[in-house]
Amino acid sequence: MGAGDRNIPVLKSGQDLIVPHEVQPRPDDIARKLYEAAQPAMVQVKTDTGSGSGFFAGRNGEIIASAHTVIGSREQHIVGADGRQYKAEIKAIDDVNDIAILKIKDGSPRPDHKTLELGTTTGLTQDQKTYTFGYPNPYRSAYVSPGYIRHLTTPQSAVFRAQADGGQRLIDNIAASSVEEQTDMLNFLKRPVVQSRSNLRSGFAGGPVLSEDGKVIGVTSLVDVSSEQGYATPPEYAGLLLANGKAKFNFKYETTAAPWAEQYKSDWRHNQIAAVGYTALGAAGAAGSCAFVRYAPKLGGVGITVASLSMLGGDGSAFLDSTDSADKWKHGLASLADTSTAGGALLSMVPRARPYGLALMAAGATGRVATEFIQNRWTLVETTRTDGTDRPPLDPTKYLR
Repeated sequence: MGAGDRNIPVLKSGQDLIVPHEVQPRPDDIARKLYEAAQPAMVQVKTDTGSGSGFFAGRNGEIIASAHTVIGSREQHIVGADGRQYKAEIKAIDDVNDIAILKIKDGSPRPDHKTLELGTTTGLTQDQKTYTFGYPNPYRSAYVSPGYIRHLTTPQSAVFRAQADGGQRLIDNIAASSVEEQTDMLNFLKRPVVQSRSNLRSGFAGGPVLSEDGKVIGVTSLVDVSSEQGYATPPEYAGLLLANGKAKFNFKYETTAAPWAEQYKSDWRHNQIAAVGYTALGAAGAAGSCAFVRYAPKLGGVGITVASLSMLGGDGSAFLDSTDSADKWKHGLASLADTSTAGGALLSMVPRARPYGLALMAAGATGRVATEFIQNRWTLVETTRTDGTDRPPLDPTKYLR
């Protein structure tokens, strides 16, 4: 096996997932060529509710992903081929056909990337070779899974077969929903998909299925791990959504602070009793920590030092990986506050310097809390249909649970 083979994570049929950077199954020449061409166009889609895959396809930096990965989430990020994380936003969703169009937040720097060309399902044949790309959870490397086409079908039979009760709960869930939701879910189950035999894992949703000539012939939608079946939305639907992005929904974003900080500010405006109670609890906790260090200096000092250094590791890493000025400020100041807290905790273990250590620790902890109020999150606050109704996008996962 050549050295280059180890740099191409391959997930072949019947084989377990192999940790990146270890020896991988040997890719064939086509898989190697496609991986080198497609990997710079791939992204990992990360939200506050889960993760999936995606790829650059539009001329203006549009990213194609699966709709169910981002539906219900308030924050979306993409991790580019350079390994850095970028804030993203939803530009369009076709919830019935499970396609979403994302873009990196306006004004933010963009990674160097390539784009993949959308093909067509016309002319696809049974047993035709496919190469499916995606980010299997929890890894940050894009894998390629060689396989072949079974046929064009609908996901209905596969979804019902995957249910332990034969789909009875699914039927009951659909029956209990509104007429509009029933229609959308039935259309989701009866839509055309490309069924392929590939070794896929959770996290592949939204990744491209490529033909041997490198064109996208499907966007992974559903994964049946037990039978190594993948179901992909035809690329024609992705092309239509790229061309007519605002057909069904509008999305409103705002810059916000940490969720608890936003809630705290809201409580001061609308529920002062709760806000005063939270403030009192926070002050009591801070006083208790200082008292713990004061009367048990070694145990308390070590504990707070370890906790602060752990936070410093996360904040420092986020600072280095930040691609946004607000992120730089937030995580940079948080790192300084963590350092102050850790230094104060260590200093408090020296009897003569204990008062100064406690003061430094308190200042660091207060500063760390204050950084949570810096508005650096790009948050989806409202989704509306263009027809004026307030019904949210179809979330098929709530019916499939």
